[in-house]
Amino acid sequence: MSSLEPSAISTLLANTTTKSPREALAVEVLHNLQHQHRWTDLKLFTVSSPPSETSTPTTSPSRSRARSKSPASNTVFLISGLPPRHSYIHPDLQKWLIKNDVNESEMDVQREWVLPLSLGEKWTLKQFCWVFDGLVERDVVKVDSEPCEDGVAKKFEWKDSKRLILAMLAHNGFGGDGTVTYYIMQEGEVKPRQNG
Repeated sequence: MSSLEPSAISTLLANTTTKSPREALAVEVLHNLQHQHRWTDLKLFTVSSPPSETSTPTTSPSRSRARSKSPASNTVFLISGLPPRHSYIHPDLQKWLIKNDVNESEMDVQREWVLPLSLGEKWTLKQFCWVFDGLVERDVVKVDSEPCEDGVAKKFEWKDSKRLILAMLAHNGFGGDGTVTYYIMQEGEVKPRQNG
């Protein structure tokens, strides 16, 4: 009888020197993005300043192991990377793409930020605002259509608001099955799309 081999994620977590459950969660989500969803150029960052009325978070690569003296409960881990395709396209940009017969694959994919969270964590609006304040502005998306009858291509520029992807993990044994579910959270409001 052969013994069961540990899973790839179990082996990774056993061989990684994580200092806290939050860091282990971030490593697990990073592994999921890389191997299940084929993200590339993944980087793990820490936001190590505790939230206050006047401070904004600063990010530093985790490989430098720059840690503040604040308790581990105030350390937030963010993952940055490039998805294989667009995670979200604003309805106004999507409308222009369809109207001008432009495929979304003709646009460059932008870097996304992911916040790993456990299912039982409770976050306040103030904490989310604090994380959003530390994110960089998104790049302007420039799209050209095929040349029209007059031989001139239509040009379109769009800039999304800051965006954060929440990675919710339901751990085994706590009512979950270890599945990672992703939710998109945007800064500000997104107006509803009009049908027609």
